Amino acid sequence: MRDIIGLAPTGSGKSAGFLLPIISFLMNMPPVAGEIAEKGPYALIMAPTRELAQQIDLEFQKLTKNTRLRS
Repeated sequence: MRDIIGLAPTGSGKSAGFLLPIISFLMNMPPVAGEIAEKGPYALIMAPTRELAQQIDLEFQKLTKNTRLRS
């Protein structure tokens, strides 16, 4: 097994590369309501800085507009 480092410029879709599979998984889950909904989270993304976490959240919100998903 080998480690891989990928570098790409801002705006190249790095966040979408891992957000889209997560969004697809969450959209295919049956609807969750009530107490069960409070047992989340159903996905967790870890980022090394607050600024990056905010950028990822903004991209998630853009990609999930008009869906039942929230962050």
